[in-house]
Amino acid sequence: MLTPSLADLFSPVPPLTERCSRFFFRINGTGLLHRRAVPAVAMAAVLVGAGVVAAAVDVGETDPAMTVLRRLVLQWHLTDACDNCCRHCYGEAKEPVAVSWEQMCEVVAQYRHLLDNLARHRGHRPLPQLTLSGGDPLCHDLLFPLLELLRQSPSPLPFALLCNARRLDAGTVLRLAKAAPRFVQLSLDGNRQGHDSLRGEGDYDRVVAAVRRLHRKGITVLLAFTARRSNYRQFPEVAALGRKLGVRRVWADRFIPLGGSAKERDEVLTPQETQEFVTLLAKSRRRRGFRRSPVAMQRALQFLAGDARPYRCQAGRELLTLLPDGTLVPCRRLPLPLGNVFATSMTTLYHEAPLLRELRSHKRGTGCEGCFYAELCGGGLRCLSQAVSGEWRQRDPGCCGRAEGVTPLRG
Repeated sequence: MLTPSLADLFSPVPPLTERCSRFFFRINGTGLLHRRAVPAVAMAAVLVGAGVVAAAVDVGETDPAMTVLRRLVLQWHLTDACDNCCRHCYGEAKEPVAVSWEQMCEVVAQYRHLLDNLARHRGHRPLPQLTLSGGDPLCHDLLFPLLELLRQSPSPLPFALLCNARRLDAGTVLRLAKAAPRFVQLSLDGNRQGHDSLRGEGDYDRVVAAVRRLHRKGITVLLAFTARRSNYRQFPEVAALGRKLGVRRVWADRFIPLGGSAKERDEVLTPQETQEFVTLLAKSRRRRGFRRSPVAMQRALQFLAGDARPYRCQAGRELLTLLPDGTLVPCRRLPLPLGNVFATSMTTLYHEAPLLRELRSHKRGTGCEGCFYAELCGGGLRCLSQAVSGEWRQRDPGCCGRAEGVTPLRG
């Protein structure tokens, strides 16, 4: 079976499974495939190879205990502190919490133990990655000592950094280069006017300058775009700038009205706007030159543009999120508490938390009955369903399909 590696994730050329399955789903975009069209599905499988079908089955798993866990990402929020004030921040207005050094050491030990435990019980050690976030992790005084801890033998832990550009001066970038992050991710939410209206005056120029600084030191950069009603049509400009700057990936996902941004619920994309947005993504991806800096389409419903296989939320399976106070949640955008790692071990919570068990076994969203893709995409963006309806099991409110005969969009 063809399974993507970490090299695939950060390669400038889309991985083989995605290139094959893109062809598969473009066939579907012609209307050839339907959920009852078994002969057509079989024909497509012959054309693109069994690996794509195997990948699709893996995405639509029904018995998580029997499937390969390729990686285990822990998104670790080191602090609530941040010196930006962004309109769609998930943070709450409260006294910032930060992780102590003793807690840092304990979390690293617990994460290593969980990886070892999974290796013993599954016969395969998932690829590790700590994604350090906040707030802004650069606001934490102990960030660089932590990075040194992660590098210690016998099994160094790879890490990535999600931050803003305010503290990425030349000295900080030099220290980061020595620590060798897998990548640094910055947000860019539109053109200069659009981005600055969301993240503060002058931030667009700070981001561009930071990308160039990071590149000069050989650090891989990803750009993330949050799509709102007021900015989603600006994505092609961000994609073009990403290519010009030479970033490794430009990816996007939809705005979630959560925490401090819950009051901006009217900025959530409608189904029609979601359809237009994923079509814009696909058109940007197909433009000449994007082999060098491709637009990633590995988020909920983006496969409907015909450029990737269905994405299924991995929160609670290949992704966990740890908040500064030790609360473990499936995802920062699905902040349903599982427990606290300083009271119950991460390994115990991963295996025994009822919510994680349900997330891993959940087949389809309520309202997806009859959809060809129901068990492949699992209902779409669960965190958006939770934020809008209070129920993550509901079908993605941005889905533009209908139950019978859903096919990818013709972009």
